[in-house]
Amino acid sequence: MLTGFSSKTANAEASAIAPAAHLLSIVQRILDSQSNAQITLPDMGTLTVLPQRREYHADVENMEAFSTSSAAAFEITTLDISTLASIPYSGKDIRDLLWQLAFYIYEESLIEGCSENDVIQFNRWPNLTRLPVTPNTARISALLTRHPTSITLVRRVLGIDKSEVNRVISAAYSAGIINTVSRGPSLVSSEPPAAETKTVEPQRLGLWNSLFAKISSL
Repeated sequence: MLTGFSSKTANAEASAIAPAAHLLSIVQRILDSQSNAQITLPDMGTLTVLPQRREYHADVENMEAFSTSSAAAFEITTLDISTLASIPYSGKDIRDLLWQLAFYIYEESLIEGCSENDVIQFNRWPNLTRLPVTPNTARISALLTRHPTSITLVRRVLGIDKSEVNRVISAAYSAGIINTVSRGPSLVSSEPPAAETKTVEPQRLGLWNSLFAKISSL
């Protein structure tokens, strides 16, 4: 049985799914359970998640509003074999759904499991033509597909606001396209003191700006 939600079930052997804080955590737990399921929000649409196919189907008019709705409002129905057989193999990549959900939920903060001081790299280029993006998503992707870089340094090299970088990193992390090269300490603030910034940043930024001039001009 699915627990913690207003739910129905057509599969008595489905793994239990614990209560969740938002739609992304609902989807993640469905994926962990390997139980194919439909997530419905009355008057807003239905999302079908198929872990075994690594696909999803969305009949949702406004994905942003759907994604950011209260977890308690969703109804989850597990799908039995006969119902699953009627669903065509024409779904979209589940990684695209995970990107979208994190993008809408984590507008400013980093997703759980990420620290500003982590050194990361994208293991593939996200398909930006079918995903929600920020004005600088392509520049962030260009940098991180080529060079392992700390999340803090991404902001400094590209001159992008913290909230925008965090949003893109959270989406990419959720989609599973980030390799964490090394982990840094999770600090309340990773920004150096003002005096340190003045003495260190010109030399460091001069080097990075030279290396990534083409990236920064995208």
